[in-house]
Amino acid sequence: MDFPRQMQNPSAAPDALVYQLYSAWSDAARASANAERMRQVNTRYLELAEKRLNALLIGSALNGLANAALHAIDIPLTLQLCDRAGFYLDQAG
Repeated sequence: MDFPRQMQNPSAAPDALVYQLYSAWSDAARASANAERMRQVNTRYLELAEKRLNALLIGSALNGLANAALHAIDIPLTLQLCDRAGFYLDQAG
């Protein structure tokens, strides 16, 4: 698989590749403890996931946004995003 070519147009990449890439980016942003960077990465991830109508991707992106909210010490938003992520992750099986 030609990874760089496929990611030039993320909408054409397989869901599994999108999941792996954005999960890695989200993990790297979380490791840096930069809440704004975490929010940026996971907002892009959520936009792509919603276009694909993929419950696993949506839930994963919402989980990343919940982590960003937690790092920003926004507990009400963290809880809201966790609830939404749980819904989609349950749908994904």
